[in-house]
Amino acid sequence: MSFMRRLASIVLLAWVSVAAWTGVIWFLSSCTGRELGPWMLALPHWDKVCHFIAFFAGGVAMTSAVRWTWRLPFLPTILISMIAVSCYGAVDEWHQLSTPGRSGGDLGDWTFDTLGAIAGTLFIATLYARYFSTRSRSTSLGVTPGN
Repeated sequence: MSFMRRLASIVLLAWVSVAAWTGVIWFLSSCTGRELGPWMLALPHWDKVCHFIAFFAGGVAMTSAVRWTWRLPFLPTILISMIAVSCYGAVDEWHQLSTPGRSGGDLGDWTFDTLGAIAGTLFIATLYARYFSTRSRSTSLGVTPGN
């Protein structure tokens, strides 16, 4: 498979993961409080933990998609991804306003959406930075990763 074909496959997979993530968030935001009840553990702040984890995944997906699509330097990639996922968190809160049994418009939920987005974005950006810095050092020595 040619380099361009592999790159196109990676870009497509990255954006499909973003679309799947947004779809799951939209679906969950459409569920009533009663429908989500069985999934909510009786732990303090469990809903905030759920928001953080969900938007951590969004940060990973969005950062991957932005990185592979536009090949921007890390700082713009990180900022674009954080802002995009945080904005989707705001849309998620707005969407919940029209869902029966959901509070919606909750600043605390949006805060944890944003914190999750930041953590997921920084996590995957750090992995990319380590991989590519290791790869560039090893290839300059005539060694490719995995050999």
